[in-house]
Amino acid sequence: MNNTNIKKFLLGSILVGGLTSGLSGCTTKEQDNDDNNQEKTEVVSTKPQNDPHGNVALFEQSRSEIKFALALVENYYPHVYWCGEAWTTGHGLTVLYNANGTCNKVTKKTKIPTLEESDKFKGRYLTHEILPDIKKYINVPMDKNTLIAACALRYCIGGKNFKKSSFVKQLNAGVTGAELAKTLTGWRKQNGVPNRMYFFAALMADKISFSDLLNLRAEGCYNLGYKDIFVYSGKKPKRDKNNYYEWNFSKISENIEKAKQPRTVTLNLGSGKKVQVYCKPVKNIVPEYIWQEVSNGIKYPQITESTTTDQDNENTHNPFGYLALGALGGALGTAAAIYGRKKYLTQKQKRR
Repeated sequence: MNNTNIKKFLLGSILVGGLTSGLSGCTTKEQDNDDNNQEKTEVVSTKPQNDPHGNVALFEQSRSEIKFALALVENYYPHVYWCGEAWTTGHGLTVLYNANGTCNKVTKKTKIPTLEESDKFKGRYLTHEILPDIKKYINVPMDKNTLIAACALRYCIGGKNFKKSSFVKQLNAGVTGAELAKTLTGWRKQNGVPNRMYFFAALMADKISFSDLLNLRAEGCYNLGYKDIFVYSGKKPKRDKNNYYEWNFSKISENIEKAKQPRTVTLNLGSGKKVQVYCKPVKNIVPEYIWQEVSNGIKYPQITESTTTDQDNENTHNPFGYLALGALGGALGTAAAIYGRKKYLTQKQKRR
């Protein structure tokens, strides 16, 4: 067999292998993770040696629950608004990460992302901001409820505060469950944080399950006052020996019902303009795939975070495209192999 025919045989074998890969649903590493110079998927592959406590694997498995939890404390507003500290859009985002890992600060002139676009921006924020801090600062394994609480806390207070928080220190010291949940009351001087963390503290203390959160209203936690979420002694919240307040879980059922009640928010759009926005149930401000996953346990293929720097051309990978390419490659490869083999046999007969 001459060199030309050998090459045709090899080409045919390789492309037939492409057919097998396409039919089995397998893709190359570059297809799984997307090319670094093109799109990046929301899900970041992490080798076991880089995940000694299993928290990264748990994080990736729990992305829909985490996104749903964050929508509970940060409503989706179809506006760019001033939150008192920074211009904000989408699900409470002040920076928007692009597919290549760079980010743009939200300004008054930022294009308002759709709900689907906002979901992708949130996914990138999880990847580039929250997950790195989970890996960097937490040195012990977490259960799912603790992970969700940790992500919500990091989302609400930022990276620097998360790093030095009593929550992280006590968690790394081996404190878990209801005792660890008490540390979340330490943020009472930062307006709104205890309200946002109340239901996650109840999760950690096993007073509710995640399913109890499914029908709550976005920012419904603000329908609760401190007398609803803390145990009071006289006119002041009761403190324990470590100066933490005590969560009032005896009113959890009542508070869940309050968090379902109607709520409106007035947003500052700048230049003296304000708008009143109705807070919807959380299930109405997340994409359908998230709702299906958290309510029915249905797992969908990973969502591609493919927004460009100008927030256009939102695309997702089509698995059937890979299948079609694999089939085409296989057909071409088979044809090349057959052609090469026939030519080789013809030449062999001539030599005889």
